[in-house]
Amino acid sequence: MSSVGAGELSMSASTIVADTARGCHILKIDGYSSTKVNPNNGEAIKSGPFTVGGHRWRITYYPNCRTPDSADYIPLYLELDEKDTRRVKAKAQITRQPSLKSAAAHTITTGNGRGYPKFIKREDLEKSEHLKDDAFTVRCDIVVFNEFSAEATAVGNHEASWRGA
Repeated sequence: MSSVGAGELSMSASTIVADTARGCHILKIDGYSSTKVNPNNGEAIKSGPFTVGGHRWRITYYPNCRTPDSADYIPLYLELDEKDTRRVKAKAQITRQPSLKSAAAHTITTGNGRGYPKFIKREDLEKSEHLKDDAFTVRCDIVVFNEFSAEATAVGNHEASWRGA
């Protein structure tokens, strides 16, 4: 074991590494006008399951609103679709396609789907270029945060500048 003498600078470095997984899911609502007729208010239609970061997810679409305060809107939510009770932390953003216009991203933890209770005003969608041939498409981008770790790294070429040389 060596020791640092008087006046010598001991150098070390480390890196904090975020273990994340990224993915996206494209959901097409085909037959939009029919989806408005079938479910009752507050009833959801769910996407097929998809996996990001080792977890199964679904997008939940409420064609006839979810709550009275979103009656004029189409709500969309991202939900964890598994019975696992481990804590999962993720950030998700849902955008209309082909446009990239969207609201802010939401952080999701196990057991509580998060999303957009007022994703788009129904009247605005029905008048927009996004509703084409009675269909529209959304994209959900997800980042799952698995864990953070610290790793020792080489001091490298920065050693001279850290010493003030």
